Amino acid sequence: MSFPILLDANSTYWEYRQSGATSPYPLDYVIDQNGNVAYFSTEYQPEDMIAVINDLLDSPSSTPDVPPAQLIFLQAAPNPFNPQTKISFTLQSRQPVSLDIHNARGHLVRTLLSSEIRPSGLNILAWNGQNNQGQNLPSGLYMARIRTRNETAVTKLTLVR
Repeated sequence: MSFPILLDANSTYWEYRQSGATSPYPLDYVIDQNGNVAYFSTEYQPEDMIAVINDLLDSPSSTPDVPPAQLIFLQAAPNPFNPQTKISFTLQSRQPVSLDIHNARGHLVRTLLSSEIRPSGLNILAWNGQNNQGQNLPSGLYMARIRTRNETAVTKLTLVR
């Protein structure tokens, strides 16, 4: 569940100030996911506020259902690395995956997977800091780019020789 971030404190106060408030300084607001005030108090009453929050959490969401991500890009570890790093990602379903390594200029230096069918769950691949010709690449910043049917994710890799 996400809520709007209100950046301007002055306009936020006037927008959400409740008529009949006894103090010009509100202590507690609970804003629902639509931006409406669900709870307001100028008194410290944590039990009331917690009850409102629990009610909001238990109520059905009015936002449309978003399909779950098919790809969760976890990490490369160790990073920085020498001589090798392991790139981990999780798939929600069995599907084709491409995983490429690019240098800081964006040039493709290594292809680890090319539309290869990978199983659902955790997948781990090792990269040894070499290009497609088996030559050691110099120290520097590299990007691992993974692509599935519907998603692309990128993470930075730092090779230290």
